[in-house]
Amino acid sequence: MLDIVSVLKRDGWTASVLGRLLHVGCEQTVGDTHLAYIDQGVLQITPSRYTHSVVISVAVHGDEILPCVLLDRWLAEYLNQKVSLAARLLLIFANPDAVNANTRFVAHNLNRLFANSIAENRTLGLEGERANTLMRVLADFTSDNRPVWLLDLHSAIRPSLYSTFAVLPCGMPDRESVCQHAERLGLGATLTSSKPSSTLSWFAAAKLACKAMTIEIGQVMTWEDAKKSAAMYRDFFLRLTQFLASPETFPSTSTSTSTSTSTSTLPIAHYAVSREIKKQHHDLMFHFPSQSPNFSLLEAGAPILNQGGETLLAQPQERIVFPNVNVPLGHRALLLVRPI
Repeated sequence: MLDIVSVLKRDGWTASVLGRLLHVGCEQTVGDTHLAYIDQGVLQITPSRYTHSVVISVAVHGDEILPCVLLDRWLAEYLNQKVSLAARLLLIFANPDAVNANTRFVAHNLNRLFANSIAENRTLGLEGERANTLMRVLADFTSDNRPVWLLDLHSAIRPSLYSTFAVLPCGMPDRESVCQHAERLGLGATLTSSKPSSTLSWFAAAKLACKAMTIEIGQVMTWEDAKKSAAMYRDFFLRLTQFLASPETFPSTSTSTSTSTSTSTLPIAHYAVSREIKKQHHDLMFHFPSQSPNFSLLEAGAPILNQGGETLLAQPQERIVFPNVNVPLGHRALLLVRPI
């Protein structure tokens, strides 16, 4: 019988997934904890007694490496009994094929497929089938109707004024509690979506009633740079470790990492989407500098972009988030947000 723990201790979580070193369906009980590898890149860890249920996902986009490194380190510390676990935990390595190919996605953006029907996703190749698998796995994990947290860990394409921040999906139950936990995790900001989307966190919140958030940690970087940068996010790592170990001792107040990766006394900032801009024409052009970080403040009345012969002007207090002129037609090219 395959020894899951020995493989993970020897090779690590990421290498075990990418190298397909674990066999789907293998299980192991160690002491009072049961481990089950229920699908490629999906590991469930169930202590005999637990206080809460948590899903942590990484690699929805194959070029977002830093969260993979951080999760590798947590699992290594857990397996070597350096940290404890009081949660029924589901770890998801969402798109290993994209990571192996060193690309954001192979054919389709996985984080745009979680609002599709099963039949529609079956026509979308590898990522469509993977979205169906992950939706099924999450539905099974939440089927006992106990509260479940989902933390979908990402890295932004460009720098941000906040080194860590959370995107909260529209229609999520108990938003206040999620905002409080975002602060306790030491995040710099929250951003609440204004309408339904197609992301993994939206699916978990809207369809499965999870307390869900997409957490952006740093920015896209190489494996080598991610391993060097991981120590800069130690505050977030420690707070996440506390959340998994004991929600009772989880910090009740935050020292946010808002404008740098070091601990700061600045309070968490809260924003909401004021406008979502989709790419409707190939001539889309932004007027702000190409290297403007996420959450950059726009001057009221200043031109933001041109497309199709029309100019969009900034409204008071609007800031830019996730600008990307290179998305396909019909996809989101920019979020405009305001403080709340």
